[in-house]
Amino acid sequence: MLQPDEPSLTVETAPDGSLLARIGGGWSIHRAMPAQDELAARLDASPAVTSVRFDFSQLGAYDSSLISLLVEVAKRCQQAKITVDSSGVPEGVHQLLKMALAVPERETHRAPEKQLFFTRLGKAGLTLGADVLEVFTFVGVSTLSFGRLLRGKAIFRLSDTWLIIQRCGPEALAIVSLINFLIGLILGFVGGVQLNKFGVPLYMADLVGIAMVRELGCIMTGIIMSGRTGAAFAAEIGSMKVNQEIDALKTLGFSPLDFLVMPRMLALVIMMPLLTAYGNVMGMLGGGMIAPLFGVTFSQYYHELVGSIDLANYTAGIFKSVFFGLIVAGAGCLKGMQSGNSSSAVGMATTSAVVTAITAIIALDAVFAVLMTVLGI
Repeated sequence: MLQPDEPSLTVETAPDGSLLARIGGGWSIHRAMPAQDELAARLDASPAVTSVRFDFSQLGAYDSSLISLLVEVAKRCQQAKITVDSSGVPEGVHQLLKMALAVPERETHRAPEKQLFFTRLGKAGLTLGADVLEVFTFVGVSTLSFGRLLRGKAIFRLSDTWLIIQRCGPEALAIVSLINFLIGLILGFVGGVQLNKFGVPLYMADLVGIAMVRELGCIMTGIIMSGRTGAAFAAEIGSMKVNQEIDALKTLGFSPLDFLVMPRMLALVIMMPLLTAYGNVMGMLGGGMIAPLFGVTFSQYYHELVGSIDLANYTAGIFKSVFFGLIVAGAGCLKGMQSGNSSSAVGMATTSAVVTAITAIIALDAVFAVLMTVLGI
């Protein structure tokens, strides 16, 4: 015998072919639910069932356990195209059932769609083409922004530009000093070990000097600024896009390129050659610190270093650093402008900005190396 407050579920078939489900007792998630096998079996036999009715005359207190049962029954009926008669459903249950069935259940776990190789290749090509087009568009509108700056028509805050220059320049001296000093130290040690085998450790000064001023100084400074400043640019502009500050600038009639992108690119173009020149000095000092280990005095190292570096090599590194600054600032600002409207999208934009800038710096340096070799520089 069931206790008066125990939940009950009985299923009957009416003469008109409809299914009558009698629900009674108190329904609670803390109690054992009645077996639903008979109800499920009757619903699965849809050709023999035309509609489903409920009898709640014996229903006591209930909670979400009853709602879950009714939702499952209603979904089975929808799939089997069985009519549900909700005339006897209590008003509160009816409203909850209506809301649960208002929006169809979304399929969250779907098997990955298998695509042919050429389909994937075509989609990758279209994506690459769209990315390249966006880059060229960004370069074009940035050039127009610099043109407005030269004509005095660009609208931006000079105080913000000076603040960005300070963040890109003086505040970056510590990390630029450390990394370039260690690079020069490592380069001097490796070069000294190898050259000492031939009895000419003095030429480590030539190796450190030429490598730093021509290649490593500008490359390492560009990589450092990519991870430090380019990522910051992408995060700042991406956060502004999430907070709809960029939309607000457009609404007020300000160009985001003039107000946000151009000052950042201008700051890095100014500071990158200076940081590179400073990084070159720190790298050569690092090589000088290791020279005494190979019997080379600091005076000998200095005179050999000065004699090995000419104006062409020194100018080549400074010249490349200008383009590296444009790459770092451009990648950071472009990825920030392309960021989605969520915090995770800002993180992805920041990561993409750093990877893009470093890859572009290495690729462009390879192009410069070929061109300079052909030109005899």
